[in-house]
Formats: sequence, C-alpha cells, structure tokens
Amino acid sequence: MSTGLEKSISIGADRAKVFTALTKDEELMKWFPSVAKTDARQGGKMRYEWAFEASENDGFQDMEYLEFIENEKFSHTWDASGQATTVSFAVSGENGQTEVQVSHDGWEDGMEEAVQMHAEIWDGYLNNLKLYIEEGGDMRHMKGQKTS
Repeated sequence: MSTGLEKSISIGADRAKVFTALTKDEELMKWFPSVAKTDARQGGKMRYEWAFEASENDGFQDMEYLEFIENEKFSHTWDASGQATTVSFAVSGENGQTEVQVSHDGWEDGMEEAVQMHAEIWDGYLNNLKLYIEEGGDMRHMKGQKTS
C-alpha cells in the first residue's frame, strides 16, 4: 500500500460545534455534500450525494462508521476511485480554537493520481468547513456544486 494523505485546519470555534458540523446531516449539507444521511455512531451507515450544474460530475458515497467517539474522532469507509479506503477525522483544542485533522488511508500502490485528486478535494472542503463555521459562508457554488 502507498502512503495515505493527511490534512489539517484550524477553526475558530469550540470543538463540539466543529464536531457537529462534521457529523450531523443538516450541518454537513451546509459545507460538504449536497445531501447527507447519517447515523452517527459506530457501525452506523451514511450516504453523501453531490449534485453539480454539470450532472456528469454528480456522485455519491455509501459509507459505514468504523469508529465514533463524540466530540473527539470518527472514521468511516470511503470508495476512492474504486478503491476501498478509510477516512478518519480527529478534533482537538480549547478556548474556542479547534484543530481538525483528516487522514485518508488504504490506498493501493499506483493510486498516486487518485491520492492527489482527493488531496485537492479535501483541501477545498476543509477550507469551506472553516468558512462555514467562522463566517457562515459556502463556496461550493464556485465549483458548480448545487446546495440545499
């Protein structure tokens, strides 16, 4: 297996607020997928759907929570270009500042192009998470994504 990718971002909000934005349907749909259906618990199922102005870019993910510790961390399955991978989020911090760490692991050798594509996608959505939480903004429309 090749190495995974890791991303992090600092957000000016308390940890519980950030964790809620990462795990609750109505919050997720304000910064990440166009539609989210989650059962936020270990073993719970989740489905994200993305709708774009150019419908050939539409997509979805059916996933399962592998680990879930409220206000601390969670991980779930992720189908990356036909490869079964794992995405993990961890949140830490205090005094109204939260660090979000994302790791995306389980890539097979030869998947470097898909890893790079996902690294760019994670950068965009993490920046949108920060914008949403700190300012109430949403930049998904700039890339043609439909929002709820």
